[in-house]
Amino acid sequence: MSDVVGLDRSDGLRTLLTTDDADAASGVSDPLVEELRAALAALRDVNKRLQEEKEEIANQAKEFIRSKREEYVNQAKSFVQCLVHKKDDLDAQLNAARSNLAKAQDSLKERDATIKSLREQIAKSDAEIREKEKIERERAKLHTELDGAKATNKYFGRLLSKLELTGEPRMLAGLVYPSLAADALDAPDAKSGPLWSQSQKRKTWKQRQFVLRENLLFCFSATRREAPKTVMLLSSPVIDEVPKSRATRDFCFRVQPSAHKAEVLLCAIDDADKQEWMARLKGGSGGKWWDKPKLSGSNN
Repeated sequence: MSDVVGLDRSDGLRTLLTTDDADAASGVSDPLVEELRAALAALRDVNKRLQEEKEEIANQAKEFIRSKREEYVNQAKSFVQCLVHKKDDLDAQLNAARSNLAKAQDSLKERDATIKSLREQIAKSDAEIREKEKIERERAKLHTELDGAKATNKYFGRLLSKLELTGEPRMLAGLVYPSLAADALDAPDAKSGPLWSQSQKRKTWKQRQFVLRENLLFCFSATRREAPKTVMLLSSPVIDEVPKSRATRDFCFRVQPSAHKAEVLLCAIDDADKQEWMARLKGGSGGKWWDKPKLSGSNN
């Protein structure tokens, strides 16, 4: 027994347990062993309490972790919900801003359309005003020309009587027309073409170019040079056919400009041309700008 007790204490609790069992079998008691046994029992109790405290601490830690996790999860959910609410608010604000922008764009389009319409109306009004001003200018111009024409008509009425007495129809034609060139005298109401003309003295025939414009019959050379050779004023013309026995040519007719003027013999290229010339000469070309009977009867 003394050998067992005298062992090194570093052998541990296992040696004490085995010794305790052996002493219990032999019924031997020793104060040191009893003390060891008591210490061992106390150690077991401490170990048990430590184990229980460990489990309790572990449970507390688990509960703390669980509670904190739930708290954090709840906080995260609250934060996420807050973010969602903020996102919804931002989306609502964005949609409202987009709606306001669309309304503003529509308003701008309507304003642009209104401005465009107003500009078109202004342009139309300006065009109408310009057209009215143009019409007024044209009207004033026409009144001025009409007054001038009235004065010119009186002037030519006086001049016509003087020119007929002095035998100057070419001077009258120069006052009536800006140019006496054959091309310048051609007009839709004029009659022009070649005719054979008999000279007064030698009685020879020469082809000339004639232009009938209003009451004036112009005679040009065959080449239609610039100035006419003669001009006849048909104030009260006498137009008759001339037989071949007298003219020695076919398709001839005579033109007497007035009662106190000498006649002129002319021949056309065919009968149709002769008839047309005679009809146009009798009618003064149908486009004369004065009326001879009225002018001759005027006292101005």
